[in-house]
Amino acid sequence: MSLLALIPIFLAAAGLLVLYQGSRFDRFDRFNVVFVGSPVKLVSVNVAAKNIDIISFPNDLYIPQLAHGYGPFEVGKIYAVGQLDRRGGETVAATVSDYLGVPVDGYVLGNDALRASPSDLNLMDRARVLLAMFTTRADKVNVVNLASLASPLVLVDGSQATSIDQDALDNALSGLFVEDRIRTENLRVAVINSTNVTGLGNRAARLLSNIGVSVVSVDNSDIALPGCQLLVDPKQKNTVTVNRIAAIFHCQIMSKGAGRADVVLTLGEDYASNF
Repeated sequence: MSLLALIPIFLAAAGLLVLYQGSRFDRFDRFNVVFVGSPVKLVSVNVAAKNIDIISFPNDLYIPQLAHGYGPFEVGKIYAVGQLDRRGGETVAATVSDYLGVPVDGYVLGNDALRASPSDLNLMDRARVLLAMFTTRADKVNVVNLASLASPLVLVDGSQATSIDQDALDNALSGLFVEDRIRTENLRVAVINSTNVTGLGNRAARLLSNIGVSVVSVDNSDIALPGCQLLVDPKQKNTVTVNRIAAIFHCQIMSKGAGRADVVLTLGEDYASNF
């Protein structure tokens, strides 16, 4: 084979290497993807344990508050509502994240991760999620159909929907999304809400607790920050916990002195804009 004929092979290999290096799939213990279809599903790949948890949403499940301030709607309508501002998939993913209290690493429109459909994942991450779904043994796939927790609900316009009690939801999913390295590190994290969105600190604390973070306090601040700030004991700067929190909330990492908490997470207006 001539050297000229090898050029396309070298280019393809280089392209795959770039995609692989840019992959986020195995950066942390879990990779959570929302598949925006009918039904909407959260697929949580436990990269470390090589198992998968799938949360399936009934289309008529009533969500009291969608992301980006759209108000209450049923799950099956979230994408169309979000498309009013051309961010349908983003709205579904952010809503699912807040409703379940779970970080979402990306979304795919439809049920096939490799189709040329809208997604905020790169091709390598989409391929790795699909490969995990096809190669994981059936006994290591756990499917939770939220319809089993739902009760009938009559909306103000007289239409029918379903709803799930928050405590029942949290109890059913308790421990499901814990990331082992975070739980092992057991860092103490304080959460501060610097925005005017009431309860934002508690919502963030719920998400962190669900992935195994030890949240020691939730407070408010009168000084609003435009973006997330993560104050960290220098000895903990390179831990999985710190990097996972920074990735979820898009934080600037800064060093802090001694204190009751190893990490202080201050939520800014950028995170509040999701609600």
